[in-house]
Amino acid sequence: GSTGSTGYTGSTGATGPTGSTGSTGPTGSSGSTGFTGSTGSTGATGSTGSTGPTGFTGSSGSTGSTGSTGATGPTGSLSVSGSNYSDYIYWNSTGTPPAWAVGTTSVHLGGGAGQGAGVGSVAIGYQAGYSAQGSYAVAVGYQAGYSSQPASSIMLNASGTYLTGSTPSLYVNPISQTTAQTNLLYYDKGGYIITTGTTSGVLSTGIATAYLSSIIPDGVTGNTLYVYGQIYATGNVVAANVSITSDYRIKTAVRDFSTDTITVDNLRPRFYHNEVTGRDEVGFLAHEVQESYPFLTSGEKDGEHRQTLNYQGIIGILVREIQELKQNRPRCGSVTVTDDLSDITVPFSPAFASPPNVVLTLAPDAESSGFDACLATIHGLPTVDGFTIRIRNTGSEAPSGTVTVFWQATA
Repeated sequence: GSTGSTGYTGSTGATGPTGSTGSTGPTGSSGSTGFTGSTGSTGATGSTGSTGPTGFTGSSGSTGSTGSTGATGPTGSLSVSGSNYSDYIYWNSTGTPPAWAVGTTSVHLGGGAGQGAGVGSVAIGYQAGYSAQGSYAVAVGYQAGYSSQPASSIMLNASGTYLTGSTPSLYVNPISQTTAQTNLLYYDKGGYIITTGTTSGVLSTGIATAYLSSIIPDGVTGNTLYVYGQIYATGNVVAANVSITSDYRIKTAVRDFSTDTITVDNLRPRFYHNEVTGRDEVGFLAHEVQESYPFLTSGEKDGEHRQTLNYQGIIGILVREIQELKQNRPRCGSVTVTDDLSDITVPFSPAFASPPNVVLTLAPDAESSGFDACLATIHGLPTVDGFTIRIRNTGSEAPSGTVTVFWQATA
C-alpha cells in the first residue's frame, strides 16, 4: 500500500561532543590597503659625520709676466793714486779705518798676508809672511813664511801647517807627485840646478822613497845620511863599517840567560840558493828559527811580506854557547909541593859552570925525592872556582925537597 504520512518530529536530543578541529584552510587574499595616517613630528638632528677626503688640487694658473727692470744706479768712484809702475790696489784691513790703498814695493794678497812685510817682499795666501817677513822675501801658500822669514828667501807651502826657516834658502813643503815615485828631486852639482831624475845626487830631506843608483848625503866625506824609519834593499848593502844602536837606555828587562833555555841546538844552519841575490849562501830559514825564537824574526811564513831574521841576535846565542863551552872544557895543570906538606889551593880561571871532577897524579920522580910514601888527595870537594891539594905521608920517614903533582879537571 501507500506510505503513510510522516509522524511528528521528536525533540532534539542533547548535543554530542565537539569533534576535533579540522586543518586550517588556505589564507584568503589580502584586503585593500587602508588610508595613510598623518605624518608625525620631526625627530632631533643627529651628530655630524666625519669629513670626507679632499678632492684633487686643480692645475696652477700661468705665471704672470715679469715686471720691467728698474733704472741702473750711478757708478761708484775709487780715489787712490800711486807713482811706481808696479803699484797695485789692495784692501788694507789693518788701516784706521780699513780702506782701499795702493801698495808700492811690497805685495801681499790674502787674509793677514804681509802684515810684517819687509821692503820688496811678496806674501800670497792666508797669513803668508804674517810676522817679521824679511826684505825681498817671497812667501806663497797658507802660513808660508809665517814668522821671521829670512830676507831674500823663497817659501812655497802646501802642507797645511806653517812653514818657516832660519837661512836665506828655497823652502818647499811638501814635494810630491801624482804618479808613482820613480823620480826624485835632487841638486845637480854639475848644472847647478835643482831637478828630478833617477841618477845619483845629493838627497834632500823629506823624501819617503828614493829609487836611485846611489845616494850621497851632500858629497862631502864624513857627513851622515839620517833615515828615520826602515830601509829596504833588494840588492847588496856595502859599507866600510856597520854599527847597530845598542845603548842601554833603549833596553829594558835586561837579564842573563843560559844554554838551558836558549841554545844553538835549536838552530838549523842551511845551505841554499838566494833567488834575489842570485848567489849560493849559508844561513837560516826565518820560519824555522821562528819556531824556537820568535823574537828574532818578523812576519809570518807565507805571509803578505817576506820574513826577516835578526842575525845580530844569533851572535848573542853563539857567544853564550862558547862561554859555557870554555867554562866546562877539560883542564889540566901541575903544582909543586914542598916537604912541609902545606895545602895548596888551585883556582879555576874562568870558573866552571858546575863543580868538576879532579884527578891527581904524583910525578914519576916522587920516589927519588922521598915522596914515594905520600898520597896526593883533594881536601874537601872541588868547587866551580877551584880545589885544594893535601899531601899525606904514609911512611915512617919525612920527605925532602919538592915533588910535582899533576891535576886534571873535567866537568
